[in-house]
Amino acid sequence: MLNKRSIIGISCLVRFLLFTLIITLQYNSATSQKLIIDTSAYHTWSFIDAPQFPLSSTGNYITYRLTKDDGRSRTNYIASTNDQWMYQINDGSIQFITHNSTEYALIRSNDSTYLLNLSTKEKKNIPLCQKIDFNGSILQYRKTENATCIAYTDTAFILHILYLSSLKSITVGKVIDFRFSEDGKMLLVISPEKENELTTNQIDVYNVNRYEKLSQLKLDEKVSQLNPISKIANNYYLMANSQNGIQTNNILYKIHPGSNLIANIFSSKLLDSLMPGSKMEDYFFNVTSDDRKILFYLSPNQTTNTYERETNISLSILSYRDSHIYADKQKVINYTRLSTYDLQTHRIEILEDDTTSVLANKNGDWIVLGSHHNIRDVNHTRYYDERDIKRFGYNLITGKKIPIQISNNKDYDLYGLRDELSPNSTKYIVFSYDDNTYYIHDLPSGKVIDLKCPSDLNKAEMESNHSFIHRVAGWSKDNDTVYLYARRDIWMASTQGKFPGKNITNGLGNKSNVKFDFLTESNIIDPRKDTILLALNINTKENGFYKLQSNTDPLLLTMQPKLFFADRASAPLAVRGSRSQVRPQKASESNLYAVSSESASESLNYYITRDFVHFKQITFNYPERKYNWLTSHLYEWNFDSQKKMQGVLYLPENFDSAKKYPVIVYCYEQMSDGLNGYIPPTDLLSGCAMNIPSYVSNGYIVLCPDLYLPKGNTFVGAASSIKSSVEKLRTMTYIDSMKIGIQGCSFGGLITDFVITQTNLFRAACAASGVANLISVSNDFDGRNVSNISMYENGQVRMGILWQNQQGYLNNTAILHADKVTTPLLIMHTTGDKSCPLYDAMQYYNALKYNEKKVWLLQYHGSHGVDGADATDFSNRMKDYFDYFLKDKGNPKWITTQD
Repeated sequence: MLNKRSIIGISCLVRFLLFTLIITLQYNSATSQKLIIDTSAYHTWSFIDAPQFPLSSTGNYITYRLTKDDGRSRTNYIASTNDQWMYQINDGSIQFITHNSTEYALIRSNDSTYLLNLSTKEKKNIPLCQKIDFNGSILQYRKTENATCIAYTDTAFILHILYLSSLKSITVGKVIDFRFSEDGKMLLVISPEKENELTTNQIDVYNVNRYEKLSQLKLDEKVSQLNPISKIANNYYLMANSQNGIQTNNILYKIHPGSNLIANIFSSKLLDSLMPGSKMEDYFFNVTSDDRKILFYLSPNQTTNTYERETNISLSILSYRDSHIYADKQKVINYTRLSTYDLQTHRIEILEDDTTSVLANKNGDWIVLGSHHNIRDVNHTRYYDERDIKRFGYNLITGKKIPIQISNNKDYDLYGLRDELSPNSTKYIVFSYDDNTYYIHDLPSGKVIDLKCPSDLNKAEMESNHSFIHRVAGWSKDNDTVYLYARRDIWMASTQGKFPGKNITNGLGNKSNVKFDFLTESNIIDPRKDTILLALNINTKENGFYKLQSNTDPLLLTMQPKLFFADRASAPLAVRGSRSQVRPQKASESNLYAVSSESASESLNYYITRDFVHFKQITFNYPERKYNWLTSHLYEWNFDSQKKMQGVLYLPENFDSAKKYPVIVYCYEQMSDGLNGYIPPTDLLSGCAMNIPSYVSNGYIVLCPDLYLPKGNTFVGAASSIKSSVEKLRTMTYIDSMKIGIQGCSFGGLITDFVITQTNLFRAACAASGVANLISVSNDFDGRNVSNISMYENGQVRMGILWQNQQGYLNNTAILHADKVTTPLLIMHTTGDKSCPLYDAMQYYNALKYNEKKVWLLQYHGSHGVDGADATDFSNRMKDYFDYFLKDKGNPKWITTQD
């Protein structure tokens, strides 16, 4: 017989089992009641974003925006980081301003502009505001410093200055334009001499700390617009625009502080008199330290055809003697060229031409030039062969040239190795593959210094994962120390050779397979302050933070199965899909940080933290919770006996292991780093890629495998890695092994075109904006009339030189194997695609049709991919296509009937 204790135990067990059953049934019921994602969800989806600097200076307040309904609804918020106070406006913008210890929010909504005192919550209206700025903002970054006043014009173009100390304003008068100097100490105003006049030759200069006119500057020409005012050394420089009909004269003025002196030192008009047909661009200029030479971009006033023309004959002659290669000289793009103007000799020196280009310019006295037999092609194509460029440092003052040697290894560009000029422009760092180390070229002295800082470059690893970018992380303020990202770790080295390179992460990155990056995005590193590191675990894909420590391993702060911010990561679809990934930002006057966090199953939201261990959530946006969403899982398989590879497997939230699911493989480079990235639902990603959440919500499983992409055998390697990943997938009981499809966009389209020539594993395939004929397209020209060769040799296609790898090109070119295809293929292409031309898609379609293969071609207007209504149409047709072949669902006439 059972004793009392046994009866009680059985009773508790029964209650627990009943409770578990009820909870399970409730969960299954809740899951089954969730909505399936369809096109209506795309237009109502909400997401959070924030400005680049979301925190007030003290960190007591944060601003962010909630956007939904395809951007038609935008709500801006200010939230206290200390209590529950919150303020919101519909649409508009919010900018934090600090005056002494008082914090304001400058708020612009659809119908009003006002200052909100964040302590007292009092408003100060700024009536009829049109243009507004304040002298505490750095326009380039919109980062708030201590401000003293706000300048704004009303609807009658009357300029007012509002002083933050008293919140009282004064009226200056009617103006054409106004601008604060870069350091915020001066306000320059141009006012009309007559009513309704839009130009003037007079500039008034005001001291903004107190309302005082410092001077009135007389110009030698009437101007209509002021560009940003730069302070270089002890002088101010102003770029202004004078309009004469359709011609714009950009004028550079030098302003002498404390005087009424202003000098027109250079202009487009002067340039045209020295070099007819040329003009000065207004977006960049600099002055050498001796105040003698102006650095500027020169461009032609109008495009001049360089082809020969006779009566009734249109002729373009291309010659092997040409220093450039263009498909059509009638469409040659006239590039801007960096040049100098000598204020004493009035001599113009053009630093760039068809054989020479500026590779590095940090606004100092030294630049780095590159010389190449065909520099215009390589420098204005996305990819180029670094080996063929002869580098040299060039002193803008003296004209002195210093040769710079770099690695001559063929795989230089493939491994992401980057050279860089120091912020003070005197040191140039290069990587030598032959020695597996970095060198500094000290340009003034001509010395070459071995940093004794090995890169730990691993060729096999780089071929399987391109996310290990080797580059400069930053420099000390005096430029005597350089910090380097080398594989997973961070090194520091003396640019003077005073000490050998030191691994400041103590080798923990390589030992633990954790990739470290500085949290700061500044290129000036302060070792006393910049101690927080971003970290990404290559094995688990956990993301988080460490803290640098002297002479020991970095201290772990937090690592989570989330995405905070992944620097130096490959560009996986999931990371690109996240609309608002923002680097953690620090409040300027406190140790508080704003941090965004997301996962594959939870939308991006904002948090605050002081120690990167404890996080306080600020926003709560979870639009996916009412839908049958997805879960992401790290997928691993053995590519061969020596190589293990990874990918991401997306399962429906209501996944049932007892069911059989159709699968779509999405292919593009390396995807596993995006394991924890959030992908919002939309018609397409990148204009031609399937939207993973939509397919998963509708009962598909999606696999995104990392690809093996060996140089010279790129697509055979990719096909092998895809096939091996799918073979493992087919062994899983919940996979319908006869219902597997594949989709690729752009480079993924190239892969998809080729993979189906190598296997019969797939029931259906869709290749969008791809290329099937490597040999033809690699020798074509892009939309700028520039040769594709370098991109196919050493860029993303990485196939090497055609005439040295003929068999490789034959083996990897899809159209040459079209007769082997057994998989139905849907091709999507656009008429204006210059990267992957339409004729190539037509050729592949023709080849498949000739070989009696099942193939459809959807042709849209557009460039590389589609948007708008075309994106919706293609998204719907691609879904119908996969449903038809992988779910035996529907009977789309465009698939099943002839024209």
